Amino acid sequence: MINVLILLLTLIFFSLSILGYGLLFNNKFLKLDLNTGEHGLIGFFILYLISVFFNFFISINIFFSLTILSLGLIFFFNFFFKKQNIFFDRFHLLILILGVLSAITINLHDDHLLYQLPYIDLKQQFKIIFGLIHLNDTLAYQHGLYDTMSLFNLPFYQNRFVFLIPVIFVMFFLSIIKDKINLEKEGVIFYYCFFIITLFLLKFTRSKEFGTDVPVIALLFLIQIYSLEYLKNKNIENFYKMIIFSLLAVFYK
Repeated sequence: MINVLILLLTLIFFSLSILGYGLLFNNKFLKLDLNTGEHGLIGFFILYLISVFFNFFISINIFFSLTILSLGLIFFFNFFFKKQNIFFDRFHLLILILGVLSAITINLHDDHLLYQLPYIDLKQQFKIIFGLIHLNDTLAYQHGLYDTMSLFNLPFYQNRFVFLIPVIFVMFFLSIIKDKINLEKEGVIFYYCFFIITLFLLKFTRSKEFGTDVPVIALLFLIQIYSLEYLKNKNIENFYKMIIFSLLAVFYK
């Protein structure tokens, strides 16, 4: 059994690294008004692009992974010490606790040895392989999230912590929903967000049944929320967020 302390530290390390890329990209390019959870999902988007782009030229080996993850952590602390666009409260601590508990009790999907881990392992050993499906039909079921997961390779533990990535994604998602509930107070969006957060806390506790589909389901909910917000207040930023997360949903699925 993996030591719980190591699991907690790894979860925090991965989360902050992902958040660092979201903060950097938004600060330098998007310049949108994003909360902590939205920065995290933008980080997922950037890491997906990094994984796919560099895999055309090199394998996603452990040295590359450590470099990318370490840079993400540096980016995070750079913004953290400047106190820019980062906010944590007791709810974020609660989300972290729920994330750790779900990570301890999580069971990998039954197909993880059939095509999930084999695909990740191939990315970590080789440059992109065109026509990979002809080598193994099961690899046709690959999911865009696996490209991101291939970056989270650690010394000694290798890929033993990749199952944390969907957990972290849901943590960021719940943070966004919580902020929406606080902002709306009442109305259609408020009740819809309350329904979503209740559904996730009850229905998706057994994440093994859904595998890596949970992040895509979360993205679809977010797209609907941003659409409702755009129709309500015509804020162009909600339209941009809807486009960004729609692209991520397409890449992942």
